[in-house]
Amino acid sequence: MKANHILLRIVIALAVLFAAASPAAAQKVQLGEVLVVNTPFVKPGIDAEAFEQDVLTRVMPAWKGLGKNTEAHFFRADRGKGAGRYWQVWSFRTAKARQASMPAIAGMGFSDSIRQKLGPATTLSPEYIAASGGYTDFELIGADKIKKLPQVELLGVHYIHIIPEKREDFERFVRDKLHPAVVNKIPGMDLLYYKGVRGELAGRYLLIFAIKTDADRARYWPTGSSETQTLKDEFAPLKDLAQELKTYEVEGTYLPESSGAAAQIFESLEWTDFAILK
Repeated sequence: MKANHILLRIVIALAVLFAAASPAAAQKVQLGEVLVVNTPFVKPGIDAEAFEQDVLTRVMPAWKGLGKNTEAHFFRADRGKGAGRYWQVWSFRTAKARQASMPAIAGMGFSDSIRQKLGPATTLSPEYIAASGGYTDFELIGADKIKKLPQVELLGVHYIHIIPEKREDFERFVRDKLHPAVVNKIPGMDLLYYKGVRGELAGRYLLIFAIKTDADRARYWPTGSSETQTLKDEFAPLKDLAQELKTYEVEGTYLPESSGAAAQIFESLEWTDFAILK
C-alpha cells in the first residue's frame, strides 16, 4: 500500500508539473507569411500589470475566433528604442488566411463584420488606451521558398531602409540568397525579412531576428553585457552576404563595420526587441 501511495503522489506531482508547464510552452507565436501589427498607445500612469492582464485574459482569447490558421499575441518592448511600448501581433500562416479578414478600407486592420463576429472583447479597453495606433500588414519576402517558419518568444525588430531604386533587386537578393543562408541555419534564431504591403508602414521593410526563447537571446546578447563569441561565430560565414546587403541599404542606417559587431550591416540602428507576454 505504501508503494502504491508513493507512486500515486509521483503521478499527481508529474501531472501538476505538466499542467503548469503547458501554458508556458504554448506561449510562442508561430510566425507566418503575414504579420499584422498594431501599435497601441497607452495612457500615461496606467497600471501596466492590470492592463496586461486585461489584454491577456479578455482581449487576446477573443481573437481565437479567427481560426486555426491565425494566432494573436501581445508583446512588450524590453530592449532598444521604445522600450515599454506594446505590439499587438496577428500571425497568419498564409496570405489567403489574411485575405479572409481584410476590411474594405485599407489601414483599418480588420473588417467590421469580423469584429462583430468575434465580439466586443477584441477591443482594447479605453480605460488604458489613449489611441489605438496604426495597423500594418507585413508580408514575408519569398515565403514560397521557406519550408518551415519558427515558433518564437522574442521579435528583434530592425527597421531596414532600402535605396528606392534598388527595392526589386533587394527583394530578389533576400529571396534567392539571404533567406536560404539565415533561415533554419542559426541555432535558436532565424532572420526573416518582411515588407509592409498595406497600412501605416506600407512600403517599409523589417528584418526580424526571430528568437525562440529568452535563453537563446542571452546566448547571443546577454543582458547588460556585450555580444558573445558564439554570435560572432554564427555570423562569420555571412560576411560576403553582408557586403552585398550593404549595396541595397541607405548608408548611415545600419550598424557600420567600424562597430566590430558580429551582425554589422544586418542590424539596423533603429531597432526594438519585443518579448511575448505570457
